[in-house]
Amino acid sequence: MYLNINTDKKEPLYYIKITTEGIFQWNENLSEVLIEQLLKQNAPAVLLSYARTSISFMTISAGLPSLDIPLLDLT
Repeated sequence: MYLNINTDKKEPLYYIKITTEGIFQWNENLSEVLIEQLLKQNAPAVLLSYARTSISFMTISAGLPSLDIPLLDLT
């Protein structure tokens, strides 16, 4: 992810690369179609919410302007 808020410079202010991973559980009676939908849409949204918070905190803690990643519609 690149963000350049200083238009006078060609280098981005931030370069952050994240990888997320999660372990999810569900009831045995869910259909395969619903499980696939949950893993493709809901799971990434949950993981992204943790990443957004961590990145915002990390940039503020470094004394930089907060990098606030917008909410994404993953549907």
